Amino acid sequence: QLFVAHDALQEKLQGALGPLRKQLEEARALTSKEKEKIREWQRKVQVKRETIAGEFNKLHTLLREEEQLLLQRLAEEERETLQRLQENVSKLSQESASLQQLIAEIEGKCQQQVAELLKDVKSMLSRSENMKLQEPEAVCTDLQHVYKICLDLREALNRFAGEWSPWDIELFGSGGSGQSLGPQDTRGPG
Repeated sequence: QLFVAHDALQEKLQGALGPLRKQLEEARALTSKEKEKIREWQRKVQVKRETIAGEFNKLHTLLREEEQLLLQRLAEEERETLQRLQENVSKLSQESASLQQLIAEIEGKCQQQVAELLKDVKSMLSRSENMKLQEPEAVCTDLQHVYKICLDLREALNRFAGEWSPWDIELFGSGGSGQSLGPQDTRGPG
């Protein structure tokens, strides 16, 4: 009887092994699938990471170029306006020197005796009457060009749209839903 019970238990245990082995096989297959999903997920994340980095590198380059362009325009405007202002200073300095010279001549004439005073007096008075201070050229010191620094990402992307395709970038807001930056994005999700 002990042998019969032993054989029956052994048969039950053998019967339990079949389903367990089948479950183990399924678990291994599922594990393999999940590992493949991990590899695929990591590959997708890496591709997206490289895309994001690449697009921002393009944007950084474009912003550096825009900065250089604005600084160049500003330097040009500074140089041109400064040149005009310096010309005004130079002309006024020349006029001041002429005025000082005429004043000195008249003051010297005033110190002379009557006979000397009458010589060239008409010419000197004529020069003093004709000496008119020339007003400096009006130079606008307001910045003439618009030096708008575009900090609005959408506007910056629209301005540079001809050089690259910003519509491929998606911003992820709350909830992880993708928002395209394109003005007329007709793509479906994902």
